[in-house]
Amino acid sequence: MITFDPEIGMRDYIKSEFKVYGHSYDMQKTWESNLIKLNALRRRIPKSIPRSIIELPKIEVPKKWRYGYDLLKNKLISGESIEKHLSNNNRRRNYQDILLNYWGIHHLHLNPEIKEDGRLGRSGEILFAKFYDNAVIFIDILDHTKVQSEFWSNKELIEKIHHYVPEAISDKKSNRLTGYDLKDSERAALHKNRMNYALKMNDGTVYMFSNIMGNGDTLEDWQGVLYYKLKIERLEKIIKEDGDNISRQLGEKELTITVKTDGNVVEPYVKNKNTLLRFV
Repeated sequence: MITFDPEIGMRDYIKSEFKVYGHSYDMQKTWESNLIKLNALRRRIPKSIPRSIIELPKIEVPKKWRYGYDLLKNKLISGESIEKHLSNNNRRRNYQDILLNYWGIHHLHLNPEIKEDGRLGRSGEILFAKFYDNAVIFIDILDHTKVQSEFWSNKELIEKIHHYVPEAISDKKSNRLTGYDLKDSERAALHKNRMNYALKMNDGTVYMFSNIMGNGDTLEDWQGVLYYKLKIERLEKIIKEDGDNISRQLGEKELTITVKTDGNVVEPYVKNKNTLLRFV
């Protein structure tokens, strides 16, 4: 008899990935729930790879942060880690970055001073940026306290992207929705309550940002889970249909098959034999 238990393999994979961020697998939760948290961590902390920098016009760098700004640019160009410039909350397992979850925008600190704990100092003005695999867009530098008090809903960030690099958010553009002319306080309330909405630009263009779920998780992170679930469902069907043949080839009547993945390919795996199974 063959038992298919993908939980074993997914747990092993997620455990190893969590170690990178100093976290452990929550055995009280399913692999799907653990993977959601892992996906969120990955979004919050961009990979250390070389990126081109696109600086949008009219970014005013405060004189006191010019060195920190240039330091950050050089790190991004060379592919060094920029994690110390990010929020100190980023490695918290259950942290939800509202601005990133809604609009895919990171905020970075520009203070180059290294504190006793090894972290960089915080800066009153922070840089807002959008990360891609090969580039990062510097959007603007704004006052940290003010943007935070608005619950990370400053419309001018999206207005600036729309004006200078609309292709960066073209997948969110809607020709069917009318959008809303929202007050700052109304937009902040929607962010605070994790509600999706159609955002209307000053020129009438409408963008629909619908990435937020009721519990604050993102559809983007859930899509990462669905990718694995679909792969696993396909493997389960094959194993059920070809179970007897698999048992004969491995010379085992009782067999537990799980999965093994490198983060992309998902393959059936017999753990106690350290054997990957290949299906045509």
